[in-house]
Amino acid sequence: MADPAHTAGGSLLLQDLLLANATLASPIGNPNTVLLPAGLELPPGALLKLRDVVMVVAQQQLQEYIGFMLSVPQAVLFTDHVSFLHIRNYTNPPFGQVEARSVTLIAPEGARINNVPLGVLRAMQPKANSSSSSSNDAAAAQGDGAGIVTVTDSYVLGANNATLLPLLRRLGGQETQQPLLVLIESNVTLAPAAWGNAWPQGGLKVQRPTVWAGSSWRATSIDFGMEVGQIVLSGRFSNVTLVNVAAENLAYGNAASSQEAEGNSILLSNQLWAFSYRRSVPRVVLWDTVLVLPQQQQIESIIYWVNAFNSDLDFWRNQTRFLRETLQYTIIQYTRGKLPGDYIIITAFKKDQRINNEPHL
Repeated sequence: MADPAHTAGGSLLLQDLLLANATLASPIGNPNTVLLPAGLELPPGALLKLRDVVMVVAQQQLQEYIGFMLSVPQAVLFTDHVSFLHIRNYTNPPFGQVEARSVTLIAPEGARINNVPLGVLRAMQPKANSSSSSSNDAAAAQGDGAGIVTVTDSYVLGANNATLLPLLRRLGGQETQQPLLVLIESNVTLAPAAWGNAWPQGGLKVQRPTVWAGSSWRATSIDFGMEVGQIVLSGRFSNVTLVNVAAENLAYGNAASSQEAEGNSILLSNQLWAFSYRRSVPRVVLWDTVLVLPQQQQIESIIYWVNAFNSDLDFWRNQTRFLRETLQYTIIQYTRGKLPGDYIIITAFKKDQRINNEPHL
């Protein structure tokens, strides 16, 4: 898809694509061509824009890119260091050729299914009419019709409303420090009432670092159904990072929430009370996420206290002492959005850990 004259040489937009058997320019020695697919030649001054693109690469190249991106201070990325690298945003240095947003590199060679390497599973030819778990895993390792493996222990490509809950139950409930990346392709619901008996008793348990990422250019909604505590963040490594999603139908906290609030107000639904965890330890992180709150008054209240938090006046510093000492915020910054009543929390740090970056209220 062409995008007219973003630069002197114009630009080319690649959006919502999966590139199989991709080979990329090496990031070492020529940062201007980082993430540029081999064989794609751009005219002088042209810019390649990548939006929501997944590239299947060799594991050696994945390792090369992980090492490079970790060395770029402004790059925001998520990786398990062996099978996936999800890049929130990256722009080449001045006069570079690539601008990337929500780009994912996967290397099936480094992935596993039920803790068995894909290479081993692919060597196992599933027997006809076999229903054993090993045969099912071997069949899954062969991939889809194009040979692309879309579900592994470490990443999920294209989760939708029919598949998200079963996948989170199976993969997110494993207690491990290995991250799980879930790319969500459509609007979904995590409201127990919508799932009925399929919803797990005791809540949906997440026991590992998990990234739920939607589309960077069109709204991807997660409906929480105005319910409370249905997603249980338990275990030493449990946390959820939301990227490019709109969190809708957010409820106020209830009596059970007050036992976990630890100074946070259960009357503010931006605290995401659908997630059950003690708020003394930040376990939910937001990147480019829209929070749809039930009342404009809540938004105005949040902005009121952010302004007070950033005031140099002694009176307001005393009034907001609880934000620093009890809730342990160190930085909160916001800007106005494009629409009336729309605000963007540019960044927020709690205990010096980043918890919010550009969520919209």
